[in-house]
Amino acid sequence: MPEGVLETVTASSPRLMVVLAACLVASPVAAAQDAARELVVGTKEAPPFAHRDPGGDWSGLSIDLWRKVAEDLNLSFRLEERDLKGLLDGVEDGSLDAAVAALTVTAKREERIDFTHPFHTSGLAIAVPSRDAGAWGGVVDAVFSERLLQAVGALLLVLFAAAAGVWVFERKENAEQFGGGHGRGLFNAFWWSAVTMTTVGYGDMAPRTVGGRVLALVWMFTSVVIVSSFTASIASSLTVNEFRLDISSPDDLRTVTVGTVDDSTSSEWAERQGLPARSFGSLDDGLRALIAGQLDSVVYDAPVLQHVIRERYQGKVSLVPGVFERQDYAVVLPTGSALREPVNLAILRVLASPDWREARLRHLGE
Repeated sequence: MPEGVLETVTASSPRLMVVLAACLVASPVAAAQDAARELVVGTKEAPPFAHRDPGGDWSGLSIDLWRKVAEDLNLSFRLEERDLKGLLDGVEDGSLDAAVAALTVTAKREERIDFTHPFHTSGLAIAVPSRDAGAWGGVVDAVFSERLLQAVGALLLVLFAAAAGVWVFERKENAEQFGGGHGRGLFNAFWWSAVTMTTVGYGDMAPRTVGGRVLALVWMFTSVVIVSSFTASIASSLTVNEFRLDISSPDDLRTVTVGTVDDSTSSEWAERQGLPARSFGSLDDGLRALIAGQLDSVVYDAPVLQHVIRERYQGKVSLVPGVFERQDYAVVLPTGSALREPVNLAILRVLASPDWREARLRHLGE
């Protein structure tokens, strides 16, 4: 090494050592400052990881973990509820010191905030309407679907319009068949329009006036189109219902309607896959739309889906076996937080304890 360079390094060495020492001391000092004040920790409803119990207090697997960590590090904190966007924004802008719930580690989020070591690993899952009644149950659901009921309603209106028309022409000239008061006459006319449309044509009633016969001729040709359309509607409804039963993997989602939750990792996954998924403000909103027949499937975090279905939608919604798109849950901290290393060590100690295994069994089940 040149002599001048050696002298420079030697001369600056004491100052360099002071800077390094200051950096090493800064982190523990900052951590001690955090321990001395009340931390604001954000959370959100995400059972079984974070939810309010009947008494209004927060509980869940993530909440239990954080309480153990806080006890280990002698941290004082209070919980503050926010939505998912509010949690991430709050940690980023410093209004929250941490966030705990079912928060998934992603590269996109890591650009804004820090994550601790993961404490739970799972994946996404697919929820579909239950078909416990078997094939006949699916047929019944299809027959009484909203789409088919709308078609039946439209058909009844058209039948009544045809009946009213023939009754106007025939009620005086053909009173024995279409007369006898408004109620009896319209009922007989409705009967005539129905048997004519279905080509049954018992022959017990027939228009005699010129207007009535012209209308009957138009109605017979129109009925051919109506019956064909109605038959196609029934076939389509049954086909769609049968198709729903065949959702068994993420690949099957490309040709069905999919629901997710706003700003969630499931909505990000659907966007990456090019799926035109419909996003809802909450998981409950999505599952209610699924039950109502507005969706074919809902994609969300597997353990949360499993818990919510078991608690509120048993027998109405089922999970497709298997998970996909790995999800790691972790505690969220501000970038560069002095708490990161102490919290990481505390989390590892909690995960290795028998209490954690008991907590997992209590909150997640088998």
